[in-house]
Amino acid sequence: MKRIELWLAGILLAATVYLGIATSLALDETGTLWIVKDGFGDACSRAMWWSATSPLYYGVLWVFVQILGLGEITLRAPSVFFSAGTAVVLYHLARRWLDAEGAALSVLFFFCLPPVQYSVIDARPYALGLLLLTCAWLSLMRWLENDRWGDGLLFVLSAAGVVWAHYTVAIGLAPLAWYVPRLGWRRTAAAALVLILLVAPLALQVMETMDRRNELSWSSPPGVFETVFTLVPGHVVALLVMGAVLATVFAKKGADDFSPYDSSSSLAPLLLSAAAPVVLLYIASKADVIQLFEPRYLLSKQIGAAVLAAWLIRGLASQKARRATAIGAFALVIPWNAAFTPRHGNEKWRESSEWVVEEVARHKDTRVVLVSAFIESMQDGHLNNPAYRDILLAPQTAYPVPGSPLLLPWWPNDEAKRRLKEEVEPAARDSGRLLVVCPSMGIQYKDLMARSLSDAGLALTEEKRFGHVVGLVYERPVTLGQRNGG
Repeated sequence: MKRIELWLAGILLAATVYLGIATSLALDETGTLWIVKDGFGDACSRAMWWSATSPLYYGVLWVFVQILGLGEITLRAPSVFFSAGTAVVLYHLARRWLDAEGAALSVLFFFCLPPVQYSVIDARPYALGLLLLTCAWLSLMRWLENDRWGDGLLFVLSAAGVVWAHYTVAIGLAPLAWYVPRLGWRRTAAAALVLILLVAPLALQVMETMDRRNELSWSSPPGVFETVFTLVPGHVVALLVMGAVLATVFAKKGADDFSPYDSSSSLAPLLLSAAAPVVLLYIASKADVIQLFEPRYLLSKQIGAAVLAAWLIRGLASQKARRATAIGAFALVIPWNAAFTPRHGNEKWRESSEWVVEEVARHKDTRVVLVSAFIESMQDGHLNNPAYRDILLAPQTAYPVPGSPLLLPWWPNDEAKRRLKEEVEPAARDSGRLLVVCPSMGIQYKDLMARSLSDAGLALTEEKRFGHVVGLVYERPVTLGQRNGG
């Protein structure tokens, strides 16, 4: 029987794709474009060197690019397909804990979660990692039920695939340790041995990534409030409150006592799936192993969070209350996400590039200054190294600007001040007009450059906002006589 929850989930998926798939690439997505824009060998080596993940996802994406061309839609299309596949696998996984209605609710709530909506059209490996993680959970459940080694092989391949897709998504495999007693030592040892062999080729990259973890760690250690809010997000709380209210309203209307699941066998793994990634990354952050306590790196928890929410709502006695909760979640998710969550299109690198092209076309002598949006630009010598230039300026690799831009690091450090003195100020004196494009964090340059350029007679005359990208214009003020042609 077709369920309305699945239709609502499909509408959410379609709306997410429609609203965001053709928007400007975000910063890290421009890095993806840089990885796959040339040959297959280049894509693999760049992925190993820069992305801190294996070439698996980028190899798949490279094939898409060869067939469909290099553009926003092509780069994001694989993630859409991966997310649709995750929905199918998640439905069959949730049915093992709930029933058909509970499984449909799981799929709906999955696409209601803001990090999942973002990953659907994200040109990065997260959607692939979620698909493989869901496959690993489902194949393990089947292996436990049927004791077929074919299911065991599928489990090991899926689990290894998660590691090859993205290391942080692989944290979602940790809760599977709950099933080791049921799996038994023989199957556990065999699976562990094969899994180790499959992921062993990544050992060197993992060590290299840990060696440069300070370059990759830009978030701060989480506080207590942030951790609690991550464990129990506000939108999940809103969903449960709505369900409780509607259960009260419909308490005497079409109630039934049917309990579709065995709470003792389903609750523990769901709680572990939703909580373990948060706890493990919290410990890693507090121990200063690596600072990655960010929503995108906690994406593996969303599978457990979605099914756990469905587990709770499916337990409401009234079918009308359950249906009303599903429809209410669908109705609220778009305005909620619009108000409180990051969206594709907030980093309008394409629009900022178009603005630079137009400005340089109107004022031929204009010089352009680009502030790298990657924190790695703060490392000594990176901006002067040709091997780093394209990736540190990946937004402009994706959306080129004319001329030979001057470069500044992500933050106004000592190197930035030296470059201002030795490169930017002389260029400003010669041209009389300067355009600066920087990420929103780079707005720290605004007053620093105004002071630095004042001796050259330039002042800030315009500030443009392209979402989280900023455009600044410094030029010699036009006098009234000049404006009137005198």
